[in-house]
Amino acid sequence: MKVLFLTPPRGSWSTFGVHFVPNSVHTQLAAFLREEKFGGAVEVDALDCVASGIGWDDIVDRVRQKDPDLVYLGEPIHANGGVAFVPNLNKAMKLVKEGLPHVKNVVGGVYFPAIPKETLQQHSYVDFVIIGEGEFTLKELALELEKEKPNLRQINGLAYREEGTGEVVLTERRPLIEDLDILPMPAYDLFPMDQYKGFTYIQPYVEPITSRGCPELCKFCWVWSKFDPRQAGKDMSNWRARSGKKVAEELDLLQKHYGVKVAFFFDENFNVDRQRMIDLCNEIIARKLTVEWCFLGLARHFVRDMDIFPLMRKAGCFQVLLGIEVSSDEELKMLHKGITINDVKSAIQGLRKNDIATVGTWMVGLWEDDEAAIKERFAFVDQADPDFAAVGVFHPNVGSPFWHQYSKLGAIEEPDLRYWDAHHPVCRTKHLSRDDLGRLTAWAHKEYFSKPGRIERLLNGYTSPYMRMKTRSWMENIKSYANAATKGELYLERRPTADPKTEQSLQTD
Repeated sequence: MKVLFLTPPRGSWSTFGVHFVPNSVHTQLAAFLREEKFGGAVEVDALDCVASGIGWDDIVDRVRQKDPDLVYLGEPIHANGGVAFVPNLNKAMKLVKEGLPHVKNVVGGVYFPAIPKETLQQHSYVDFVIIGEGEFTLKELALELEKEKPNLRQINGLAYREEGTGEVVLTERRPLIEDLDILPMPAYDLFPMDQYKGFTYIQPYVEPITSRGCPELCKFCWVWSKFDPRQAGKDMSNWRARSGKKVAEELDLLQKHYGVKVAFFFDENFNVDRQRMIDLCNEIIARKLTVEWCFLGLARHFVRDMDIFPLMRKAGCFQVLLGIEVSSDEELKMLHKGITINDVKSAIQGLRKNDIATVGTWMVGLWEDDEAAIKERFAFVDQADPDFAAVGVFHPNVGSPFWHQYSKLGAIEEPDLRYWDAHHPVCRTKHLSRDDLGRLTAWAHKEYFSKPGRIERLLNGYTSPYMRMKTRSWMENIKSYANAATKGELYLERRPTADPKTEQSLQTD
């Protein structure tokens, strides 16, 4: 039994420029499958069409050359622009099934685990859906399929069609892996590591994931779709993480064997554990690593950890992303965000004093939003003053509480998932049309960076050279956001190509 991890052609978020990374789900699953100690070794291989420049016309031939029995598709949603990559996965599975009907397709990661029954009912080219964490489920599936009469019902965390009847079967819940340190080092050796690039200019670049779950249970979060929906958030809220020492070991491997310069940790909530942060920083310093890094964290935890900001910067942390989302404590409580407005402001100010830049994400398009509410939200973000203000158009992520609410309201007006990337309006609000939301988000995105001094601070206010690279890439793609929000232009369908322009022309455009 040979399992092929397939990444189909795709692009990136409109503002990211040329941006593609090794799939962190694939690297971890592949490493686990080939380890004998977890129940037997499975032969694995990988095909990354993005990094290798493989187009749709060639994908079947390239898969045929790899000669797999089972093809796995599934991605970490953060790195790929919302759920807008899902049509690419469906297209790839359909091509593989039509061209190689003997090959089985299995899908996991995010989105599909939240709707496994619907996925199998609507898409004949999908053979299996992994519900929740995939390591043990995928390995047991691969080993079971080698048998003359496989017993799929005994594999926890799996959805499939019963042979003969076509009935969709969901097996028992798969228990979570509580100790992530047992997992092997990701199988980066299967991937063309020298090809990966972030924000047009940073190469080699990676986006590892070192923890799972998030204790906050924000009502809008995409993470709901990663876990077994039958657990109603219990699995999602069970935050588990690899130790700081193990994370430093991965950075050591990435830097010394693959020349990686920047790692952006795309954990849902990287800084939950203060001691893990301290251990990671001390281990990086002890190993004398020079790789610089970023992560996504919670404002409340940043405020808790202000005293270790100098240690974080010394260890290579040069930028963080934190969710601002809205402009009042009442709205934050409604979202189950677990922070306050003062947490946001204090975190941004403290990080800036320690040479760590900030990306603050915020949203428009909640059900009660009108134009005044959005402009009030913008005013708060402007006051909080993150270095990058990333405004996203709200969409109700599959499996989240908002998904059920918005479905009942009939507010979802764009069913085409190609537009579900938080840059295109897909829902109306109680007071605003999708056109209104597109206009307001494009305005907010442009207005924020029109304030004197912001671009200068990004280019020259921090010591890390990677801040200047990220800023340059953003400036070269600044119009792309407006084109997505107001003109419906798509960026996730294709691999992006660089179209450099001068910084000066973009500043004055």
